[in-house]
Amino acid sequence: MNHGFQTSGDSGVLSLSGSLTIETGAELKASIAAALDAVNHVTFDLSGVESADICILQLLCSTHKTALRAGKAVELGATSEGFDASVKEAGYGRHVGCLREDKIDCLWIDDTGEKTEVAQ
Repeated sequence: MNHGFQTSGDSGVLSLSGSLTIETGAELKASIAAALDAVNHVTFDLSGVESADICILQLLCSTHKTALRAGKAVELGATSEGFDASVKEAGYGRHVGCLREDKIDCLWIDDTGEKTEVAQ
């Protein structure tokens, strides 16, 4: 896994590439925590990700929920075919998001309410 973090004001982009697996999970968690300490809005650029295992998808989901509780935002930016395939294989693409209090909110649904789709 390779990663980089660029900030602009109160937002930042955490760029990830390579294979994201349980073996890289602790390093990724530390990178995410540092990013959320630095800014209030983090976008994940996943365009260079070859694949992601279920542990990483769960980490991203947990990050989203934790950020919301802290009044911060995380979102998916550009994704790769490999990442999209990992999301699809894990069953993470959603039509309806997670219920948080009285609001539906989910990392896997874009701002238009559309399910994360994988090109066929």
